[in-house]
Amino acid sequence: MEDSQQPEPMPKKSKAKSVLVIISIIVLVAIGAGSYYWQHSKVDSLNSKVVGLQEQLKSAAEKASTPTQQPTTSSTFTYSPKTGGLTLTLAKKYGIIVNVDGNKGGAPGATFRVASVINANNFSDGVYQGVQVDVDNTFTNLDHAVSAKESELTQANAASGFKVSDTTVAGLPAKLITADGGDEYVGGLSYYIVGSGSFEYTVTANGTKQGPSVMLTDVLKSMSIKAATL
Repeated sequence: MEDSQQPEPMPKKSKAKSVLVIISIIVLVAIGAGSYYWQHSKVDSLNSKVVGLQEQLKSAAEKASTPTQQPTTSSTFTYSPKTGGLTLTLAKKYGIIVNVDGNKGGAPGATFRVASVINANNFSDGVYQGVQVDVDNTFTNLDHAVSAKESELTQANAASGFKVSDTTVAGLPAKLITADGGDEYVGGLSYYIVGSGSFEYTVTANGTKQGPSVMLTDVLKSMSIKAATL
């Protein structure tokens, strides 16, 4: 009679080793994944810092290439007579020669001329090409002012051939009187008359037969009038 052989059961240690191997593999995969995530996060962080530094360098370079603006000296000046509410803002190539300011023949008023600047101490005031401004406390209306000016010039034999037209000065209605000068040196004459309140403003320019001079145009553009009455 033959003895029957029974299969030997697998050792328990072999199963334990398999479980350990699987656990080890899982741990290694987890460690590898964690390491990859950490390294990837560090790379992203470093890239972000690099971009930030590049932006800072770009901004610094732009600032360095931009010239520093130096404070600029104003190229204009403002003149206002003591009475009449008149203000002129002119380029510094011009200057003001004041004849009367405040009291004109016992009444409020002013008379001044605009001249070209040669240097800090010298003006060029061309008698036959200059511009004069008069402020008088005599204004009633433009028509009366025109009649008075024409009568004054006729009596003084200073002009003839008057032509009157409408215009504006300092944004206000005004009259322009053009005339022939009293001699060949004066040539064409132009009188711009404007009123505000009780004050009358007259801008007189010589040598305008060929049209307004640059100085006259600049003076008219520069005028600002604030109504002033006494």
